[in-house]
Amino acid sequence: MRALHSPIAAYTDRLPHVVLAPEAKAFPHPEGAPIFRASRARLLVALLAVDSLAVGLTAAILLGVLPSFAWLAVGIALLISPLIGFSFVRSMSRANWLLRVDPTAAMVKFRSFQRDAGPGATTICIVPWNAIESVASVTETFVRDRGTSRERWTETSLQFTLLPGAGDDLFLAIHEDRSDNAFAEDGSRRKSVVQHYPVRMPNATRLRLKFAGRQDAINPGVDQALAALADHTQVGDPIEIDFSEPNEIPFEEFNEAVLSLAESGQLLSATSILRARTGCSLTEARETVRDLIGQSNGARVINPDTLAA
Repeated sequence: MRALHSPIAAYTDRLPHVVLAPEAKAFPHPEGAPIFRASRARLLVALLAVDSLAVGLTAAILLGVLPSFAWLAVGIALLISPLIGFSFVRSMSRANWLLRVDPTAAMVKFRSFQRDAGPGATTICIVPWNAIESVASVTETFVRDRGTSRERWTETSLQFTLLPGAGDDLFLAIHEDRSDNAFAEDGSRRKSVVQHYPVRMPNATRLRLKFAGRQDAINPGVDQALAALADHTQVGDPIEIDFSEPNEIPFEEFNEAVLSLAESGQLLSATSILRARTGCSLTEARETVRDLIGQSNGARVINPDTLAA
């Protein structure tokens, strides 16, 4: 991964290729240029809700309304509260941004502000406008069986379609960054590789930024982002991907969805759509998901030939 420190204007002779660079003060935010960040309000509401729950349970126990074993719930709430509070404090930092719409390029921060302490420097990519073919919103619908019922939820992303060859280095850099996090400095596999990855690339021409979902809430929203980007590139039709019919999904989309769900800690959802697509057993699905997030190579790919059809 190259470390470039020159001002953004110095990259104009490299167009239309996407350029990787560390997040540095050499890239001041132009006055009036749109910037999109993770929602601080969402974290604040969650923090207040957990703290209120702890206070309410404590009062109910002391008044005799709830039995003494309810202290366990209070303890859990008190453990969760500092974690949410820490994320909220970090969200107030300058590192909390995902997309900047600058006059000469779109700037994307592909490492979440929640994991700036990971391997290597915080990294951004500079996507010149003439490297972008179009942008569009992407709505992914996921389904997970829960006994006799089925849970459905959606994730909304902003997708940049890049010109062929423009995003090859970025594709490898993103997957290598995700792979590196699975291993400690001594080369051993980490016990937990659950992390927040707001930027994904199903292939080297599609750069996808999560704007809304279970773990993401970017402000302003995807519609405002499309409006800001319309001044610089073509806006395409909305894209809908329904994982309730996994056999109809292109394999690279399916592979990226399984990886993304697993990395974010949604292992049950990842194994569920894997089984629906391949027909493999629960044990095979679990082992495949664990192996997928623990591989050290760059672009991690499921091998369907090793799974029962």
